[in-house]
Amino acid sequence: MVDILRIDGSTLDPFLPMIPGILQKWAVDERGWRFYGITSDKEAAGIISLSMTGDHALVKFIYLLPDHRGLGAMDDALVRLSFVLREEGFSTLQMDYIPHEYPFVAELADRFDFRQQSTDRAYFRFRVGDVKRCKASTFTPRDVMKLKLLPQGVRNKLYEKVEKKGFNISDLIHPADMVSADFDIMEHSLVYIENASPKGLLLVQKMGDNKLPGGSASFGKIYPEPSALNIALVYVGTVQIRTPLYLLSALCRNTLHEYEDNDVLTGYFPDGQMTRLLESTLGVNGHKEVSALLDLERVDSYLNGEESISQFVMGSN
Repeated sequence: MVDILRIDGSTLDPFLPMIPGILQKWAVDERGWRFYGITSDKEAAGIISLSMTGDHALVKFIYLLPDHRGLGAMDDALVRLSFVLREEGFSTLQMDYIPHEYPFVAELADRFDFRQQSTDRAYFRFRVGDVKRCKASTFTPRDVMKLKLLPQGVRNKLYEKVEKKGFNISDLIHPADMVSADFDIMEHSLVYIENASPKGLLLVQKMGDNKLPGGSASFGKIYPEPSALNIALVYVGTVQIRTPLYLLSALCRNTLHEYEDNDVLTGYFPDGQMTRLLESTLGVNGHKEVSALLDLERVDSYLNGEESISQFVMGSN
């Protein structure tokens, strides 16, 4: 029998190996996170992570052990979770996902009749060779310098500006800007300077070999592709529309000569303007994100004639 269990300190241990470390950190550092364990015959089988805002619940991560896949366990867990959330006063359940990356989540949204809408947010995956040949390479990379050459005090002020724009740079910058084999963000990241002040930042992070468990989904592309170069483009306080082009041009001309043409770059861009810019300059289409919403008032439709809401809710406690 499939069931769900609200995880707390006393029930965490069987599910801990299924929760990636960064999710554990965010669950501690940020308010509104919940973890629900999926059990099958009272044994730990999977995990669902949510963030909660008001009466709205957003799925952040799902995982099911291989032995339990293909048997309807995730469907059963989602049904039970829907009833529990509704009984607690939540009105909607949302999943933001990239169908190209997580087709099994797209199938889940279809089966449960989530209301789906395409967004401008996109995940890019391309090769170094694509960047070397992109349109941005025709621009002269004016007023661009490597991040590691920026004085420490100025660099810290830039980080503060970027975080005010809503980009969580603290999870990318290594403490004290130390360089390690898996974390050399200082080596290739670039800064755009305007009127003697840094106004744009192209973060280039070389990912290690850490990866999510196979068959899991981390929504919002929290986890870039292992061993790839992951890029993030942010510009603050500038009206110069060519800022990102200068940064991309510098990336094309000055940094990627150290990599092979087949090396992979990835990037998740939550801004539609940036998505369109990258598509036009790189000549590479991003994989668009879908926002899917479930009205929890409709969960009665999941019941058959022999079951009741109370059975679902009581079975989840």
